[in-house]
Amino acid sequence: MKGLKSIKGSTDLVIDGTQSENLDIFSGLTQLERINLRSSNGSSKLKDLSGLSKMKELYRLDLKGSTELGTLHGLEGCKSLKKINLINCKKLKNIDTLLGLPDLEQIFLRGSGVKRDSCPVQLLHIADWRSTSVSFEI
Repeated sequence: MKGLKSIKGSTDLVIDGTQSENLDIFSGLTQLERINLRSSNGSSKLKDLSGLSKMKELYRLDLKGSTELGTLHGLEGCKSLKKINLINCKKLKNIDTLLGLPDLEQIFLRGSGVKRDSCPVQLLHIADWRSTSVSFEI
């Protein structure tokens, strides 16, 4: 993408409903702090987050409506992550990857494939299955 050079110094990225299955194209944007890949119509094809693996500054990630996302592998390196929106990530069943993120404060799970009885007990106190509208303003 030619436009990536223009956002090289930016700390925010907003894309409505990425049609890419992975985020490898963004892997060099390690300075990003906030990423909003929310799909307003649920048409995101995103399946792979490994392109985010070196984003040590990332503290807010919105993946709402990423209905094809089945794994959170790739987030292991996002040690500054505080909030993640997984609302309507229907294929996502397991969030164990989030156990290694020491700063995590909120996980929004309404409409995801993650059920309360399969959520790691260490994450239950920050998991939210009720919220329908989450403010992830960038």
